[in-house]
Amino acid sequence: MSDCVSLKFPVSQIQENQGLSVSLSVPASLLFAGMDNEVRHDGPVTTALDFTLGGSQILLQARLGGAWIVACCRCLKDHSAVYETDFEETYPLSSDHIDVTGVVRENSLLELPQRSLCSPDCKIPYGENGLEPGQPDPEPKSSPFDALKKLKEN
Repeated sequence: MSDCVSLKFPVSQIQENQGLSVSLSVPASLLFAGMDNEVRHDGPVTTALDFTLGGSQILLQARLGGAWIVACCRCLKDHSAVYETDFEETYPLSSDHIDVTGVVRENSLLELPQRSLCSPDCKIPYGENGLEPGQPDPEPKSSPFDALKKLKEN
């Protein structure tokens, strides 16, 4: 799919039709170009946009869907974190065009999870000593308080 999808809509068209409903698949490169490489979107953002007239304003009711590629907070493997969200926005009827690129980008970014698991049963990788969490270490590490224990014994 090319990046020629436009998220700019003429207000005159919305007025003539007494509203407008549009469903688009927006390439992530159109919305998130120039972002940090640690944040990646998995595929396009699906949008369902409904514009309705109301007095001197236009109401946008939108539904977005997509997936972020994020690192698991336990094992650090990359995985896809799916999201779906709704939002509303109003625009003045006096505008020539309504560009929703910014609000689609912002609302997609709001769905970026702070923490995510690659699977519900993901386990923390074994530690440096090769032991599972909770398993006692056969060779306990020295403690900074060992010197104090020696003083107490004397």
